Amino acid sequence: MSDNGKVSEILLSALDESLKDIFGKTAAKAVYYHLRTQYLIGLEDIPKKPRLFAKAIREIFGGAGAEVIETLIVKDLCAKFRSSAQMLDICTLEDCMDKLKLRSVKENNSS
Repeated sequence: MSDNGKVSEILLSALDESLKDIFGKTAAKAVYYHLRTQYLIGLEDIPKKPRLFAKAIREIFGGAGAEVIETLIVKDLCAKFRSSAQMLDICTLEDCMDKLKLRSVKENNSS
């Protein structure tokens, strides 16, 4: 598996855990179903399409709801990637995902 594949796998795991923590397993499945049927984005596509995922979350849950969900996901991603929580103040969800992917690839290339 490529470095990008490993990073995508970690992102997927963290996102899945976050959504299940936020909504519970059954409701998270409903969110995935809605993403797949209404936005044509499967779970496996999210690391490749973070902007579409974030847009869908914002449309599904509205501004205030999406903001809470995104903040919780970013916290989980930062913890999973052992990244600074300062990212919470400077990143949207999609920026966080992009920065974590880029950082992980750089770290893997320098080792």
